[in-house]
Amino acid sequence: MNLTIRECLYKDLDYIVDLQQQWSKEEITYGFMPADKDHLETKLDKYFLVAELNNEIAGFVCGTINKADNISVINNGETYIEVEDIYTAKDNRGKNIGTLLLDRVLEVAKENGARNSN
Repeated sequence: MNLTIRECLYKDLDYIVDLQQQWSKEEITYGFMPADKDHLETKLDKYFLVAELNNEIAGFVCGTINKADNISVINNGETYIEVEDIYTAKDNRGKNIGTLLLDRVLEVAKENGARNSN
């Protein structure tokens, strides 16, 4: 298995849109709607990662760094990462890709000062 986890690039967004359409068709995201390419472009940063398996995008994770404000489990003012979206293509499930994506985005958040990223 040739797997790489890296930052999502603009050129990847069409694949991400397709993956979001897949999760929508699976009806596993009650109440959530797939994002369009313009919205996804605003999310491009070090917390938007893709998993490439054999040169194809097999999954993604997108997170946002926030500061705690009246959250009972995180002290006010501390930074934390909120995972907004994570998905592994149906054909690539059972290969630990989702876990690897989540672990990596948490690691990136911690490397960048998020105190509550585990």
